[in-house]
Amino acid sequence: MQAGDVKLGQVFSNDHVNVIPLFQRPYVWDKEENWEPLWRDVALAALAVEADRLSGNQEPSDTTYFLGAVVVHQRPKHPQDRAAFLWAVRRPDDDSVPPDGNHRLVRARRWFEEQIALWQDQDDAQPTRLEDVLTALKDRMQLVQINLGTSDRPQVIFEALNHRGVRLAAADLVKNRLFYEVEGQGDGKDAESLLLNHWILLDNEYWRSMVTTGRIKRALVDLLISYWLTVQTQDEVIVDSLFKDFSHWMDRTDERAANTIRDLRRYADVYASVFATPADTATGRLVATMRATNTNTPWPALLALHAAPAVPEQQREVAAAAIDSFLMRRGVGGLTSKDYNRLFIGVLKAIVDAEPTEAGDAVAAFLASQTADSRYWPSDKEFREALIGAGIYGRMYRARLKALLVQMENHLRSDMVVGNNMLDAANSNLNIEHVLPQKWRTNWQLPDGATETEELRREHAVDRLGNLTLATTKLNPAMSNKAWSDKRPLLHSHSLVRLTTASILASPETSELTDADWISIWDEDRIECRTELLARLAGELWPGPPEPMGDKL
Repeated sequence: MQAGDVKLGQVFSNDHVNVIPLFQRPYVWDKEENWEPLWRDVALAALAVEADRLSGNQEPSDTTYFLGAVVVHQRPKHPQDRAAFLWAVRRPDDDSVPPDGNHRLVRARRWFEEQIALWQDQDDAQPTRLEDVLTALKDRMQLVQINLGTSDRPQVIFEALNHRGVRLAAADLVKNRLFYEVEGQGDGKDAESLLLNHWILLDNEYWRSMVTTGRIKRALVDLLISYWLTVQTQDEVIVDSLFKDFSHWMDRTDERAANTIRDLRRYADVYASVFATPADTATGRLVATMRATNTNTPWPALLALHAAPAVPEQQREVAAAAIDSFLMRRGVGGLTSKDYNRLFIGVLKAIVDAEPTEAGDAVAAFLASQTADSRYWPSDKEFREALIGAGIYGRMYRARLKALLVQMENHLRSDMVVGNNMLDAANSNLNIEHVLPQKWRTNWQLPDGATETEELRREHAVDRLGNLTLATTKLNPAMSNKAWSDKRPLLHSHSLVRLTTASILASPETSELTDADWISIWDEDRIECRTELLARLAGELWPGPPEPMGDKL
């Protein structure tokens, strides 16, 4: 390996063709982080060229601008961004339409064209300004060129190099390792097909989008690879050390890299299919709640279930219903989720060890067998007590409480509304609304002479399940702390939520009051009645652990 400084003009004037290797990550530069800083450097260099020329300086400034490093290895490869790249470097008289107008390379070409045009058209611009830019690019932009020998390993350099603060994602390093191994294992003839027919999907904007896990955002493709690797190893994979863990697995496995690439793509397709499961299925409800609450630990188990064609759909539904109930019941009770990573490794192993026709039952049995405080599946009695108890609004993680209400709403409206009209717990325009407001003393005063016990009962009623419903972002502040006489007509006019229309604006089936009497006031008795109604509904939606642990409501 040899390394040395080289001007950009030299790189493009050599008598050879530079191509992008298959393992190179897709083009990731953007305007604020990369294009603008690069253009500032080019513009400064061009101004320096202009100043030297105007001054008649026969010895131009030796100031150069460092662009980074480029690795040169004499091996035939092909670029994956080929169509967009060829359009970006087309001839000036080529008016063809770009293959993808939103591709970063296409947007980069257009942005730099605009900047150069603005630069050229400035009031004080010299006629030679375009020539100055070209000179700056050729003679003032400098790279470190690293020339590798035939025995050097380019992927090792690739792992170490970075530029302009755009970090390599774990997926970039995994891709690099896999395609290098494809060559080394004698499957180089299939490399381009593996890229174009299998891997390239994982480089698109969907898979490169950032997903929140806990308090950290990660690329979705990194999460997918971590889920896949978890299934392979049946052990916990930390995304922060994903490439290290993946390399360790690669060093020990007999699986060919080409097959690994194909299997990762298969899991990507499975993930997309499961993610899009209809909301009126157990799997769809679980995925919707996981998405709304940023819960990712069940994903390896879910993917293993759906990637195995021998597992019946009915058993996948059994598993999803068990996991959904387990998570919701613990969430309602305010129980810890700290051990979920290890717990769901156990769920995965239960799936792998079970007969495919019993995989869902194995998941339910495994969860029901857990007895540790950080793992047990709450019984019907404990679930009911948590639902009807005071303070559920303050006790539950807010996103999970919203998911609880949304899933109950979707169940109530399931006979009337289907498909995409179901509510989405991840919708930020949907809020939890207190009917009796938290600041109830403003417009909901108790009668004169109310006792301390009555005040305490009202205070406890505010955050009970029966006082909560769903409202849009616009409707929520419009109601705020308004009195019931003002809030009720707003709900009548604007709310289509069944949680509201069926048990707040109408007498529920558990009450003996007429609709007119029920809606005349909103008080502790009505909140109590509606709490019991919703607790019963929740018990039906999230049934408890299989016998003998579960006792009935």
